Amino acid sequence: MDSIIIDTGTSIINLNGQTYKICYYGSLNAICEISEIFIKDISAREKTIYLIHALLCGDKEKKPSVSELNTISNNDIINTLDLIITHDEKLKTFANDYMLSKSFEDFCTAYENYLLDMTENVTQVLSGALSRMSDLMADIRDSVLNMWKHYDFSRVFENITLSFKHLTDSLISNSIISEEELQQKIKSIETWANYGWTFLEWAPFSYTDFIPNNQLEADKYAISFIPDKELQAYFDELYIYNIDKSEIKEAISCFEHKEYRGCSMILISLIERRLLILQRKQSHGKKINVGAGACNKFANTVLQDLKDDSFVYKYLLAYSLELYLNTLFSKTDNFKSKTAYLNRNYLLHGMLKKRVTKKDCLKLFLTLGNIFHAIEFSKYDF
Repeated sequence: MDSIIIDTGTSIINLNGQTYKICYYGSLNAICEISEIFIKDISAREKTIYLIHALLCGDKEKKPSVSELNTISNNDIINTLDLIITHDEKLKTFANDYMLSKSFEDFCTAYENYLLDMTENVTQVLSGALSRMSDLMADIRDSVLNMWKHYDFSRVFENITLSFKHLTDSLISNSIISEEELQQKIKSIETWANYGWTFLEWAPFSYTDFIPNNQLEADKYAISFIPDKELQAYFDELYIYNIDKSEIKEAISCFEHKEYRGCSMILISLIERRLLILQRKQSHGKKINVGAGACNKFANTVLQDLKDDSFVYKYLLAYSLELYLNTLFSKTDNFKSKTAYLNRNYLLHGMLKKRVTKKDCLKLFLTLGNIFHAIEFSKYDF
């Protein structure tokens, strides 16, 4: 690896003849990657190498590998860290010790404090702002939330949502929990999904250690984490996504007026639409599957991408979606048998005999939001 050539005026570095730009923001994916760096049981120097790799703009396959970066000299690493600090005024306030010592340990301490401060500040701003938005009149909500959707958050964290405050206590990787603990969480998520609940983003991450004994216990436990204010904030969050605003507004209106069958039909159509859009971008003119076929395509692409990651939250999120969507979109065998759970085919073809409840709709709202979270974390853009 050649020495790093740095243009401190433009935050550009040259590695082995290739030019890269240092990024000072991140998607949820990047935030999780960076957060994981600082809980790894590795040296401070190695952590800085991983951080530089994470902050280089561009696709992973087009960037130098961590192994390649590890061959550069300590002096070049320090020059790069200085560049990162130079172009981030907030980081500078935490880097006084590093600027004197130029030690990797002091830099890691500074960056950890910087991440913590930024996370707390952004969470407070977004939570407070969205809480205030929920009190606005319904006829101006769409325009306000549309403004938020297009607001440039690149100086904080790109595409961050309310869900981030629920992730801060779940920054945990497979490498720091035992296999027994991991299997316990997987069993818990599997049980929750069997009762119709995908990942409970409004619950503390520790809920994944609890296994409900029956449907009644699962429903009661899940709903206990959804006060009215929190639910309204969750509804507001959905407007931020690339989603038909009129349809989600209609689904929320149906929910608030206890028209649960109509609400569920709209939500299922919105869920399936996301699965179809993925196929349309990946099909290259081939046949697009619907129903169970669309669910399988989603599982084999976006969800598999998350399950291949070492980040526990991503795996559990993907696994819960895969299990629940398989039930929601399962085939009907010509409607020969009754079903005790909500099923897309039974509902949309008028063959569902069970009453659609408020809990059914809450599960669908949660699933829709979790699908967008999965997309945020995955490498797929649609």
